Amino acid sequence: METKKVRSSMTLVLIMVMSLFATLEFSDRAEGSEIVVTDAIQIVASGTHNDRMVAMDADSMGNTHFVWSRNTQHLYYKMLDPRGEVLIDETQISNPGTHRANHPDIAVDNADNVHIVWTDKSGQWTIFYTLLDPSQDDQDGSSGLDAVLSIINDEEIASHQQNRDWPAVAVDSQNNPHIVWEDSYEPLDKFYQQPQIYYSMLEIDRPGRQAIVAIGNTLLTPIIGHKGHPDIAIDADDFVQVVWDDTRGGKVEMVAPIDTSGSMNTEWADMCVVFYGGNFASGGFFEGLKPMLEDGNITVFETLYALSGNWPSAATSGNCATAYQTGGSGSQGPRPTHLGQTPSDDSGGIRYLTEVVYDNTATNLPQDGGYFSEFWGPGTTWACLSWRDTQGRMGNAANPPTQLDHRWNPNATKIVIPISDEGPYGGDPSQAADDLQSINEAHDACVEAGVVPVPLLAAGFGSGNVEVGSHMQDLAQCPNGFVSIGTRTCPGSTLRNTDAGGKMYSFPTSSGSATELQQMVEALVYLATNNSREIFLTILDPYSVLDNPPPGWTKGTPGTTVSNNQYVEDIGPSTDQLGYGHLVVVNDTRITLQDAFSLHPSIAIDTSGNTHVAWMDGRAYGFEIDVNYEIYYTRLRLRGSAAWDGAPSGLPSYGIKQITDSAISTVEGLNNLDSQRPFGANSHMPEVLTDSFDNVHIAWLDNGNETQGETIMYTRLNHTNDAHPDGFPLNSLASGIIEPWELHEISTWDSDKLGANSPYAPDLGQPPAFANDLGSGVHIAWSDTNRCDENNNQGRYTLCYVHVLTGLVSVDLADDETFYHTIEPGQQTTYNMTISNPTPGPAELVADTYEVTLLGVPNNWTVTLFFSSNHTPIFDSTPVFLRGGDVVPVYMRVRAPTIYQAHEDELAAITVSVVSYKDPAINDERLTLTLMDVVHGINLDTSHYQVDVEQGQSAIFSITVTNTGNVYDTFAFYDPTTHEGQTEWGLPFGWGVSFPTSLSLDPTQSVTRNLQVSVPTSQEPGTFVIYLKGWSTGEPVLSIDRGTFDVLELWVNVSIRSSGNIIFNLGETKQDVLPGECSEFDIEVTKHYTPGFLVFTTPGGPDERPSEISESTWRYDNWVVDLDFENAPGGNGIGDNDPRYWGIIDTPYTVTAIMCAPYNATAGLGESVTVKANLEGAPKVRDSVVLVTNVIQVYDLEATVPLSTLELHPGESFQLDTTIENIGNGPDRFDIAVNSITDSNGGSAVWDIEIPRVTFEELDRDTSQDIPIYINVPEKTYAGEYTVRLDVLSEEPYEGTKLRDTIVLNIDIVEFHDMRIELDPAIESRIKTTAPGRTVRFTMNVSNFGNVDDHPSIHNHTENSAGWDPIPGMNTLSGWKVSYALIEGFDTEYPLERPCVQLTVGQDTPTDDCYVTAVGTSAGTVMLPVMPAYTTLQLVAIIEIDPGATLQDREIGIKIQSAFGSSEIDGDHDETPIWEDSCTIDQNEDGIPDLVRPFCDTNEQILELRLRAPDLEIMSVEVDTTKAKVGEMLPVTVEIRNIGNIHATDVNIILCVDQSKKSIEKNGCLEENVAYRQLIEAVMPVGNNGDDSPPKITLLYLVKAGTHDVVVVVDPDNNIVESNEDNNIMAVPGGEMGSNWGALDLGVEIVAQYSVPAIILGATIALMWVAGVVMYGRRMEALARFAEKSSLMANLSDDDQVF
Repeated sequence: METKKVRSSMTLVLIMVMSLFATLEFSDRAEGSEIVVTDAIQIVASGTHNDRMVAMDADSMGNTHFVWSRNTQHLYYKMLDPRGEVLIDETQISNPGTHRANHPDIAVDNADNVHIVWTDKSGQWTIFYTLLDPSQDDQDGSSGLDAVLSIINDEEIASHQQNRDWPAVAVDSQNNPHIVWEDSYEPLDKFYQQPQIYYSMLEIDRPGRQAIVAIGNTLLTPIIGHKGHPDIAIDADDFVQVVWDDTRGGKVEMVAPIDTSGSMNTEWADMCVVFYGGNFASGGFFEGLKPMLEDGNITVFETLYALSGNWPSAATSGNCATAYQTGGSGSQGPRPTHLGQTPSDDSGGIRYLTEVVYDNTATNLPQDGGYFSEFWGPGTTWACLSWRDTQGRMGNAANPPTQLDHRWNPNATKIVIPISDEGPYGGDPSQAADDLQSINEAHDACVEAGVVPVPLLAAGFGSGNVEVGSHMQDLAQCPNGFVSIGTRTCPGSTLRNTDAGGKMYSFPTSSGSATELQQMVEALVYLATNNSREIFLTILDPYSVLDNPPPGWTKGTPGTTVSNNQYVEDIGPSTDQLGYGHLVVVNDTRITLQDAFSLHPSIAIDTSGNTHVAWMDGRAYGFEIDVNYEIYYTRLRLRGSAAWDGAPSGLPSYGIKQITDSAISTVEGLNNLDSQRPFGANSHMPEVLTDSFDNVHIAWLDNGNETQGETIMYTRLNHTNDAHPDGFPLNSLASGIIEPWELHEISTWDSDKLGANSPYAPDLGQPPAFANDLGSGVHIAWSDTNRCDENNNQGRYTLCYVHVLTGLVSVDLADDETFYHTIEPGQQTTYNMTISNPTPGPAELVADTYEVTLLGVPNNWTVTLFFSSNHTPIFDSTPVFLRGGDVVPVYMRVRAPTIYQAHEDELAAITVSVVSYKDPAINDERLTLTLMDVVHGINLDTSHYQVDVEQGQSAIFSITVTNTGNVYDTFAFYDPTTHEGQTEWGLPFGWGVSFPTSLSLDPTQSVTRNLQVSVPTSQEPGTFVIYLKGWSTGEPVLSIDRGTFDVLELWVNVSIRSSGNIIFNLGETKQDVLPGECSEFDIEVTKHYTPGFLVFTTPGGPDERPSEISESTWRYDNWVVDLDFENAPGGNGIGDNDPRYWGIIDTPYTVTAIMCAPYNATAGLGESVTVKANLEGAPKVRDSVVLVTNVIQVYDLEATVPLSTLELHPGESFQLDTTIENIGNGPDRFDIAVNSITDSNGGSAVWDIEIPRVTFEELDRDTSQDIPIYINVPEKTYAGEYTVRLDVLSEEPYEGTKLRDTIVLNIDIVEFHDMRIELDPAIESRIKTTAPGRTVRFTMNVSNFGNVDDHPSIHNHTENSAGWDPIPGMNTLSGWKVSYALIEGFDTEYPLERPCVQLTVGQDTPTDDCYVTAVGTSAGTVMLPVMPAYTTLQLVAIIEIDPGATLQDREIGIKIQSAFGSSEIDGDHDETPIWEDSCTIDQNEDGIPDLVRPFCDTNEQILELRLRAPDLEIMSVEVDTTKAKVGEMLPVTVEIRNIGNIHATDVNIILCVDQSKKSIEKNGCLEENVAYRQLIEAVMPVGNNGDDSPPKITLLYLVKAGTHDVVVVVDPDNNIVESNEDNNIMAVPGGEMGSNWGALDLGVEIVAQYSVPAIILGATIALMWVAGVVMYGRRMEALARFAEKSSLMANLSDDDQVF
């Protein structure tokens, strides 16, 4: 029967499992696009050399540039073309001498110059930079010369004390390099030689062949911690982005078992200085490891254990006092939970340790101050076994023999620091057998646990004991059997001789040996900061500093300076309010947010401005450094997440990640590691690139392929811009956004490819060299101990290179086709070709679609491509689909330009280009050459070869031009207006010819044109010959014999004629003058042909001045005109209008016309005057000119105001009536601008002055306008005197300025008092739900809105029977207590709460803290610090609720009072003693204050506390029977109710057996005594009348042999806060339950245990296994249903709060 049950159960389980698999769907993973990897080639002939650490980049032509270290000495360079052919062979580019070149980096700029940086470790480690110009080499495949290639010779970037390494370089749009590196040097020596990140920028002076330091070596990370492996990228706007790995965000835990014997008092004091800061006993101050590392964003957990619980005085006072209190003030031993439960839970303090481990057993340490106080060896064993015990259990599962164990934080670096001056087991004498055994046990336990021991040797009564120091050295490194403090040799072949990784240090015995303690501190700093790494990023804007330097900054200055022994970073926006630039626009931003090691970041920026970061991450394998790593990737959108205003705290990590941290490499996981290859899952050293299509490329080294050892891996993440044009949700997983990517093995052979040399040093090694090609492919190079194939390179490194393509395509001429054809204009020819897809691989998988385009088609040529099979044309938009191996025949038809389009012989170089749709890097092209042969010719003819013409007249020839060529042609003729043309035409002086300079004709076409010849008047009569010459412009060779050139000879007979003229010549006819000024016009008058008398007049000029009016009076309103003949024939002795003889012809004389403007002239055009000259007796022989004078406008404005001295209040608006008058000579538009607003100290102020510019009118001369100007005094304006200056401006500048007048106002701002208190609803609620006996905090803002300093006080009020009591006090809440504290650093990540100080009589009042007065009428008053005007403090009201308080709603009022009193005595303007006018009172309880500002009192804040608590009570326990068979279930029915005023949730009810009620009340029910447990989701409170029926719960008791006490317990773990905890336990009626036969059943069970045959026992075990599987499934289903119901409780209101 039992066998059938087992079979049925097994069948049921099998059916369930099979049905589970039946619901799953399996689908093939989608593959990424197929790529083609070229065969790896060996790019250097290494020979006997070792070539390593290669870096690579590509230029705009697709050439690749390599730089590497040869024999770890000199730096070498090489250049290949896109096909891998050598252009420049191996060339040493480091200068002669001793070098140790390491970790080069390379960047190619827009001009294809090569920027290189590297580390030289030959002496003082130095960062070097050089600039190469490969175009200076002939690129014939041979080696180059450093002197020829180098534009900038080896330039030293950084060389100081300590070491530096890992430089990286990027180039901006102006081809200037930006360099980052890690460097252990910093000038203040504050960070204990921890590597930091440095940055520098150079400007390249190419003509001068020098690198100018634009921004000097800048410490980007002035904070303690280990930083390393920086990388750099520059976006399209020349913002510089830098990433690195950083220990900030890491955790370290230190446990110190300390000797408490009488000789250790000084060491205790010094150890607290080491941890917490202070002065050492030997002299000197130290800030403390904990505050130092916390400033560096490193979490420090520490616990100091006093061995045997003895307490030296120094351990409880001084620098140890706070830690002593944290550890329970001597009352507490080891904690049951690890540190780090909450952000503030970071210190275990000082605790007693009274039980340690020796010989794998617990050893008790009674308090004695001697023997037992010196068990530091077993104490160390206990500490290490607490993390990993002898059974291999880790973390919280570890269980050493002691009752209390130290619980380590699982994610922190772990250090144990035993401190003593005597032997490890009971003190001196040391080196006894128990001492040696205790050290051996401690060493082995710490090595197994991975906890680093750093023992400290105390001086004790004298100098440090060598025997004790030898024990400590054995512990820190490994036991060697000798008494010595020398360094141990630890080969690691056994557990005992494995180095534990620590070191022993000594406390100083005097101030003269303090260096020993300094060495110890430095070692602890190193251990503490060498914890897990996170990835950080910062953004720089160097050009903002260079273009807008702040005061005192000069080019070459670092971005981080030193001031007052502190580092000051240049952090801020690109341009601040003063117009100054800043370097760091986004400060250090944390990218990764977890506790594992994240190393070797690589960064790239795509064309859309997104940032891509890849790194190696150990999060899948643990939190130590020596674990496996995977390649992780994130995509960041840095713009828009927060302002780039310096972002001192960095950008929000979760606000910048478009793609969150995503594993790119294959994550094997801890459970899939091969025990034979524990580091076989390692993926490390990534490099990331983006291409012009925003695809992301990542390469790295991988250990996953066992047959290769190390493998070069590559993958491409196709861009998602098209799929997500508006962006995708932040923090998306890569697998949910990017199409599935494929991992490709680039190498296929077993070799070392320069990865990490040891799993214990994953930060060493070299990533693959990585560069873009011209499409979406990449170049990859690396160092290899094979010859880039299966052949070994004799253990030496060489360099390997591959090109990753995404496919192939080929376009070729047919076998019988040539690439060169000849045709004539208008003819056509045909080329036969093929297009093929030769990509290797399955035909369907490598199939592709291509775009075919024709390139290089000259203008007017017609070229069309056709499929040969159906003669269908192929256009640019015609997709050509080819499977792998397909060949498509095509032909190209080429038609030459028509006779109208062809001009000369033309060679058409036409290229057929084929490009893949999916990847432009997949392309090919084929060039064809087609010659068009063109013939040109011209013939000239005329109807007559001779004409007659008079002097000054013109003659006409009729000319016929014929095109004798075979194309439409343009024929040229000499231009007779040029010197060359006159010579070629044979023209006499002064002759002119009119004939087209060009004619265009069809072949054989003729055209007739007139040739006009003009003869000058001065030409002597006679017969002359001219020559018409024409030629084809389409033919460069001109020849009459070839017909491209022709000449006609033409005869002209000239006869006599005569004529005369007067000519005026002058420059400008318009001049500008000021009112009252005169303009002068010089007119050159020339008489031609014959002398004669000329008469000058000014018809229509101004009136003549009457003789009775003076000239000055006349000129005030009238214009005056006069002619000056001083330089003309006859001079001024002849009247202006009288004839004057002009005896010399063809010679100009000057006549000056003078025009004078009136003194009162209005701006604008004045009088116009005509000056005329004619030949006497012949008025038609004349010339004239009209002269105009413009009057310049004079701008002048005057401003007046009724008052210039004002008395105003803050927030007051005053109307200033202002009059603006135009006293200039023309219309003017004016403006009024604020010049300055200054206080009495000369400081600038910002007020709102409303100037109604929309009402401004244009003022005519001598008019004015009244303007109301409103002076709005800001509410936050300090009392005092202010000067306001307003400038009155014209529309146009005059005499160099637009300023016309200035209004100066003297304003006195009167004193104003206003204190306010309020809660910020964004961070605090005025209503809180709590329970009696609890403490509640309310954070409020106290603000001085007055304009003078104030010294306010705080008072608490309550209600009495008459309402709110105006007198401070608690009234009916006398059992309550209200105290206050100020918050320091409210806006920081870790604000501090400073309680108000209780003053004693005679004690000085603090200046920066709140305090409670001690004497006087105001004794007990809470006073705040003196508050400057317009400042705010964060005040915390701490309300301690009376434990006996009734469960109802209560209100407490907080009032802030000004030192100047209330409004009744002209003090605080809105403060009154009553509360009815409070801004926070809500009498109608609608949730909205009854009054609002400014109609209420802002000095009062009402707080409401709603007291709520459940009270669970067992009403009854019932059982039907207390006896049954063994194994049966007995029901126990329990009635409980909740008599509190709020419901209780997650209520546990248990049956506790074999434990009395008293024992349960004292110790709780032990877990092994819990017979049954049931969880109730919620118990609601009973109704007001108590009639609600309490729930009945049935518990099941599993009957066991014998008789047992059974007790029902509600809330056994006391997780629910109740108003009464004494009604939660009730025994089962009768008290005992059990089996029918009691003790007899128990005896039978014991006999059966030893008599059942083994086969029955096996069957029973099998049956229990099946039952367990079924029960587990049912329990999981029940838990899932409970979790689903529990999730519904997340939206409870305050009234539904869970207790």
